[in-house]
Amino acid sequence: MMRIILPSFLFISALAVSFLLTQPLLTDPATADSTTGEITGGVMSLLDEKETLDIALADARALSERISELDDRLESIPANRIERLDAFLPDDIDEIQLIVDVNNIAARSGMRIADVKVGVDEARRDKEEAPVGPTIETLSLSFKTAGSYSQLKTFIGDLSRSLRVMDIKTISFTLNEEEAVNTYDIKLTTYWLK
Repeated sequence: MMRIILPSFLFISALAVSFLLTQPLLTDPATADSTTGEITGGVMSLLDEKETLDIALADARALSERISELDDRLESIPANRIERLDAFLPDDIDEIQLIVDVNNIAARSGMRIADVKVGVDEARRDKEEAPVGPTIETLSLSFKTAGSYSQLKTFIGDLSRSLRVMDIKTISFTLNEEEAVNTYDIKLTTYWLK
């Protein structure tokens, strides 16, 4: 009789241990102990967490490869193109150089600029909230020049072909019929990264 009872008892005990101790370890979700911060829980929840971390690691590797690829592309850009981009949207503004550049463009058209006024667009700045990254700032430049209408057209055409982005905001003029030379008041805006 002992031969039947002892193996039966051991078999029932093994089943009980399997269902009462091992099964909860496999299926219970992981929980963190609030006092020690130790994570306890079932194997299934740990496998789910491992799968999530594997996905995150794969994403991190893909991002790292993409960053390397973009760095390589950035290094392959010729220096003269980067200089052109810096001229297009500079990271600082040199007001005097801007005035000299505009005056040189006017001189190619046979005109000269005078009564130059430079100012930052305060109304635009007041509307903006605190920026997160680089922001595009504006600088206004107003001046007077004199010349014929064809000289003005040439001057505006040369301004439009300049590498620096400039928007002409206003042009007003005064006609001088005796000398065929008109006086123009021009206000333009240029942009830069802050």
